[in-house]
Amino acid sequence: MLKHTLHVCVLAMLFGCASTQPKQPATQETATTGPSYAYEDSALSDLLIAEVSLQRELFPLALGYYQHHSQHSKSPAIHEQTTLLALHLGKAEVALDEANQWLSQEPNNATAHEAAALALIMLEQVDQATEHVDLLLQLEPEYGLTNLLTHSQGIGEHHTALLVTALASLAEKHPQQGTLWYAKALTQQDDQQLKPALRSLNKALKITPEHVEAQLLKSRLLFDTHRTGAALRYSRKQTQLHPAELRFQAQYIRLLIEAHKEKRAQYAFAELAIQHPDEQELRLALAVFAMEQGLSNTASQALEQLLIEGYRQDDIRLYLGHNAEQAQDYETALFYYQKTQSREANLKAGFQAARLYHLQKNYEASKKIFQQLRQEHPEQALDLYLAEADLWRPDSPKATLAILTIAREHYPENQDLLYFHALMAEQNDDIPQAESDLRLILQHDPLNAAALNALGYILTDRTDRHQEAYGYIKQALQLDPDNPAILDSKGWVLFNLGRAEEALEYLQRSYQAMQDDDVAAHLIEALQALGRDAEAQNIQQQHPTLNRQ
Repeated sequence: MLKHTLHVCVLAMLFGCASTQPKQPATQETATTGPSYAYEDSALSDLLIAEVSLQRELFPLALGYYQHHSQHSKSPAIHEQTTLLALHLGKAEVALDEANQWLSQEPNNATAHEAAALALIMLEQVDQATEHVDLLLQLEPEYGLTNLLTHSQGIGEHHTALLVTALASLAEKHPQQGTLWYAKALTQQDDQQLKPALRSLNKALKITPEHVEAQLLKSRLLFDTHRTGAALRYSRKQTQLHPAELRFQAQYIRLLIEAHKEKRAQYAFAELAIQHPDEQELRLALAVFAMEQGLSNTASQALEQLLIEGYRQDDIRLYLGHNAEQAQDYETALFYYQKTQSREANLKAGFQAARLYHLQKNYEASKKIFQQLRQEHPEQALDLYLAEADLWRPDSPKATLAILTIAREHYPENQDLLYFHALMAEQNDDIPQAESDLRLILQHDPLNAAALNALGYILTDRTDRHQEAYGYIKQALQLDPDNPAILDSKGWVLFNLGRAEEALEYLQRSYQAMQDDDVAAHLIEALQALGRDAEAQNIQQQHPTLNRQ
C-alpha cells in the first residue's frame, strides 16, 4: 500500500508528466465514418427519457435505460454512454461489461480501453487493467494518460494506489512517458528502494524537468538516502527558482528542521514570513514540527512572531507553553499558560499549569487551580476530578483515593468513577470498598466485562474466595474472550485453585499479547510450580524489576 499522501500527490504529478491539457475523445465523425443506426420508436423514446434524466442528474434512472438498450444494441455510442455512466456511479462490473462490448465493436477505441482500465482498477484486477493501459498508450501516446488521469480523480486513495502500480509496471515498455517513471519512483519509495526510486525519478524529471511534485520528491529522496547536503542545496535552489511556490519553501524548512540546521531554519522562517505574510497557518504547522523535532528555539521564535501578528493568540500561547515545557523552562511555560483569554483556552491552559505545578511538587498551587477550574467549568467537573486523581496516582494512592472519594459524593453512580475508585481502594487495602464499588457497577450493568474481571481478580488475589472469583472471571472471559487482562485473571484464579497446568495456557496467551510485569510474575509462578524453572528464569531475565524468583 502506498503512503497516505499518495492520492493527491500522484494525480497532481501524473497530470504534469502526461500532458498539459486532456484531449477530447475522438468522436465517430472525426475518427472513422461509422454506420448509422436505426432505432425503433420505443427505443428512441426510452433513450430520450435517458437523456432527459442525465440533464436532470437522475443518473441511476438514466443508467437503467441505457443498460436495457445496450443489451441488444449494435451501437458503440450506446455502450460508450452506458460505460461512462456506470463508471460515474461506481458500478465497476457494469462498466467493465459494457466496455468489453464496446471494444468488441471498436477494438482500437482509446476511450474504451481507458474505461476498461478504470473499471478493472475499481475491481482490483491490476494485471488486466495494465493490459488496457498499455493498449491505450499505444493508441494515444500523447494524450492517453492525461485523459486517463483526468477521469480517475474520483476513484479514491486505495484505487489510485492500484493505478499507480499498474502505471509503474509499464515504465520500461514506454520509456518516454514521464508519468510512468514517476509512478515507478513512488512504488519504489514505498518499498524502501530509495536509490532505485531516485534513479526512476531522475528519468521522469529528464522528460518533465519543471514539474513541482517530482522536484519535491527528489529533495525528499536525496535526504532519505543520507545525501543531506545535496538535498538541502537542491531544495534551496527550487525555492529561489519558484519563490511563489509555497510547497518548496515549506519542504526546505522541514528538511532544515529534520537536519537540525537551526540557524538556517530560523532564517528560512523569517524569509517565509516576509515573502508570504498571510501564510500564517503554514508557519504555525512548521513551528509545531520544529517543536516536535526538539528545535525549541526555532519553534519559539516562529511562534512568538505569530503572537506578535495577533494570529490565533490563545492557541499560540498554548504551543509556546508546551514548547517551553519541552525545554524544561517551566517558568516560561507557566507564564504563557496564565496568559490565555478565551474560556476554552483557559480550561486547557489551566490543566497544563496544574499538571506543571504538580510536577514541581507545588501541590497546593495545583489543587487551587483544579478547584478554580471546577467552579468555572462545572460541566467538566467530573473529568477534572479524574484528571487530578490521575496526577496523584503514581505518587500517592491515598491522595488519589481521597480525591476520588470527594468526586464520588457528587457523582455516586458514574461507572468510570466507580471503577477508578474501586482500583484505588484495592491499592489502599480497602477490599470491602473495592468490592462494593464494583458490585454497584454490576447492579446497573451486569454484563460489564471490565467490572466482572476486576471483581474476580481482586477476590482471588486479595482473598481466599477463589471459587467465587472464578465465576466472575469466567463470565468476563465469555464476554471478551481475547482480552489479555482477563486471560491473565483466568490463569491466575486457576493457579490459586491449584490447577497450574490449566492456568499455564491462559497465562501464556496473556503474556504473548501483553508482556507486562504483572502477567510475567503470574506466568513465572505457574512455570515454577510445574518444575519448568529454566523457562521461568528466562522470563525473569526479561523483567528485572520483578522480585519473584
